[in-house]
Amino acid sequence: MLAAITNRLHAEALASLPPNVRRRIRGLRSLQKEFVEIEAKFYSERSQIVNGSYEPTEEECQNPWRDETEEEDLAKAVANAAITEGENKDKPPAIEDAKPAEYVYF
Repeated sequence: MLAAITNRLHAEALASLPPNVRRRIRGLRSLQKEFVEIEAKFYSERSQIVNGSYEPTEEECQNPWRDETEEEDLAKAVANAAITEGENKDKPPAIEDAKPAEYVYF
Protein backbone atom coordinates (compact mmCIF):
# COMPACT_ATOMS: atom_id res chain seq x y z
CA MET A 1 0.00 0.00 0.00
CA LEU A 2 2.79 2.41 0.94
CA ALA A 3 4.67 1.57 -2.25
CA ALA A 4 1.59 2.33 -4.35
CA ILE A 5 1.15 5.71 -2.67
CA THR A 6 4.83 6.52 -3.09
CA ASN A 7 4.75 5.53 -6.77
CA ARG A 8 1.69 7.70 -7.33
CA LEU A 9 3.36 10.69 -5.65
CA HIS A 10 6.48 10.20 -7.79
CA ALA A 11 4.36 9.94 -10.95
CA GLU A 12 2.48 13.12 -10.07
CA ALA A 13 5.71 14.97 -9.27
CA LEU A 14 7.25 13.76 -12.53
CA ALA A 15 4.18 14.83 -14.53
CA SER A 16 4.41 18.34 -13.09
CA LEU A 17 7.98 18.81 -14.39
CA PRO A 18 8.79 20.40 -17.76
CA PRO A 19 9.29 17.95 -20.68
CA ASN A 20 13.05 18.52 -20.91
CA VAL A 21 13.48 17.67 -17.21
CA ARG A 22 11.34 14.52 -17.56
CA ARG A 23 13.51 13.50 -20.52
CA ARG A 24 16.66 13.96 -18.43
CA ILE A 25 15.18 11.86 -15.64
CA ARG A 26 14.33 9.06 -18.10
CA GLY A 27 17.90 9.26 -19.44
CA LEU A 28 19.32 9.01 -15.92
CA ARG A 29 17.08 6.04 -15.15
CA SER A 30 18.33 4.33 -18.29
CA LEU A 31 21.94 4.93 -17.25
CA GLN A 32 21.17 3.65 -13.76
CA LYS A 33 19.67 0.47 -15.22
CA GLU A 34 22.84 -0.11 -17.27
CA PHE A 35 24.97 0.50 -14.18
CA VAL A 36 22.97 -2.02 -12.13
CA GLU A 37 23.34 -4.65 -14.86
CA ILE A 38 27.12 -4.08 -15.07
CA GLU A 39 27.41 -4.18 -11.28
CA ALA A 40 25.45 -7.44 -11.12
CA LYS A 41 27.77 -8.98 -13.73
CA PHE A 42 30.81 -7.77 -11.75
CA TYR A 43 29.63 -9.37 -8.51
CA SER A 44 28.72 -12.60 -10.29
CA GLU A 45 32.15 -12.87 -11.93
CA ARG A 46 33.90 -11.81 -8.71
CA SER A 47 32.09 -14.54 -6.79
CA GLN A 48 33.14 -17.16 -9.34
CA ILE A 49 36.79 -16.07 -9.13
CA VAL A 50 36.81 -15.93 -5.32
CA ASN A 51 35.16 -19.36 -5.03
CA GLY A 52 37.59 -20.86 -7.57
CA SER A 53 34.92 -21.90 -10.05
CA TYR A 54 36.47 -19.60 -12.69
CA GLU A 55 40.14 -18.98 -13.37
CA PRO A 56 40.84 -15.63 -15.09
CA THR A 57 43.01 -15.56 -18.23
CA GLU A 58 46.28 -13.63 -18.46
CA GLU A 59 44.52 -10.97 -20.52
CA GLU A 60 41.88 -10.54 -17.81
CA CYS A 61 44.64 -10.16 -15.20
CA GLN A 62 46.10 -7.10 -16.91
CA ASN A 63 45.22 -4.03 -14.86
CA PRO A 64 45.03 -0.83 -16.92
CA TRP A 65 45.37 1.30 -13.76
CA ARG A 66 48.69 -0.14 -12.72
CA ASP A 67 52.17 0.66 -13.84
CA GLU A 68 54.02 -2.40 -15.18
CA THR A 69 56.87 -1.99 -12.69
CA GLU A 70 54.66 -1.39 -9.64
CA GLU A 71 54.62 -5.05 -8.55
CA GLU A 72 58.38 -5.35 -9.00
CA ASP A 73 58.94 -2.18 -6.94
CA LEU A 74 56.61 -3.48 -4.24
CA ALA A 75 58.43 -6.83 -4.12
CA LYS A 76 61.78 -5.04 -3.80
CA ALA A 77 60.44 -2.80 -1.04
CA VAL A 78 59.14 -5.82 0.87
CA ALA A 79 62.46 -7.63 0.45
CA ASN A 80 64.40 -4.57 1.62
CA ALA A 81 62.09 -4.14 4.59
CA ALA A 82 62.58 -7.77 5.56
CA ILE A 83 66.36 -7.39 5.39
CA THR A 84 66.53 -4.15 7.37
CA GLU A 85 63.94 -5.31 9.89
CA GLY A 86 66.35 -7.89 11.29
CA GLU A 87 69.15 -5.32 11.62
CA ASN A 88 67.34 -2.78 13.83
CA LYS A 89 65.35 -4.83 16.31
CA ASP A 90 66.20 -2.58 19.26
CA LYS A 91 65.65 0.75 17.51
CA PRO A 92 62.10 1.69 16.45
CA PRO A 93 61.78 3.50 13.09
CA ALA A 94 61.73 7.28 13.26
CA ILE A 95 58.43 8.94 12.52
CA GLU A 96 59.97 11.19 9.87
CA ASP A 97 61.20 8.05 8.05
CA ALA A 98 57.70 6.64 7.80
CA LYS A 99 56.05 6.85 4.41
CA PRO A 100 52.30 7.35 3.94
CA ALA A 101 50.29 4.35 2.83
CA GLU A 102 49.35 4.27 -0.83
CA TYR A 103 46.07 3.14 -2.31
CA VAL A 104 46.00 -0.41 -3.58
CA TYR A 105 43.85 -1.12 -6.62
CA PHE A 106 42.79 -4.65 -7.38
